[in-house]
Amino acid sequence: MQETQTKQEKLELSRREFVANVSHELRTPIAVIQGYVNMLDRWGKDDEEVLNESIEAIKNEANHMQKLVEQLLFLANLRQGFCRGFR
Repeated sequence: MQETQTKQEKLELSRREFVANVSHELRTPIAVIQGYVNMLDRWGKDDEEVLNESIEAIKNEANHMQKLVEQLLFLANLRQGFCRGFR
């Protein structure tokens, strides 16, 4: 009984750490995109170099976020299959 509780506590701790890491990983590209959007709003309308740099950075960060979401979905599906095996 205590062993099961310890395993559950470890799983919960791992889940919390995972959520914290994912949150950080998603906040970073969002912050970058927000920064470039603000830069576009201020200077991009009149400066083609700023416009092109911003568009490229936003594309890169959006691709990064897409990959993160795909990895999360993969892990969720993996976890779901893993949990089914213990029922």
